[in-house]
Amino acid sequence: MKSNLFFTCGFQGDNSWIVLSNRKLMHSMDIKEMLLMIENINNREGGARLEVIPEPDIGLSELSVRCDGEKYLLTLAEYLDDGDLIVRTKSDTPYNPNLVVFDGDGEMYPSSAIIDDFDFVIKVFSIFLETGDVPYDLMDI
Repeated sequence: MKSNLFFTCGFQGDNSWIVLSNRKLMHSMDIKEMLLMIENINNREGGARLEVIPEPDIGLSELSVRCDGEKYLLTLAEYLDDGDLIVRTKSDTPYNPNLVVFDGDGEMYPSSAIIDDFDFVIKVFSIFLETGDVPYDLMDI
């Protein structure tokens, strides 16, 4: 069975929330369209997610970003060979064992997952859409 990518992007518009989604195999034309959609969350409340369907036993499962209007929560879920699920974050962020609240949802996240570099978000989504992978030198555990 082939894997599909399920793309969802939602953001706060001028008067209401706007939600976009696409469930099909990605093509090069789709990449540009999706990156343009993701641009809409820059400095707005919203988020985007690329999800592999069906979920793999091994490999990348989901790349997601959420924005609270200023900062971005960027995570990459991956299943390892032994079946363990890990969550990867920006690799060059200094290690900090502290968990922080993001976006007032009450959930705790590793501080390394919260960034303010939207260009990095676009870079990671671009690489994932073009190659189906994200190198560990960009996002690590």
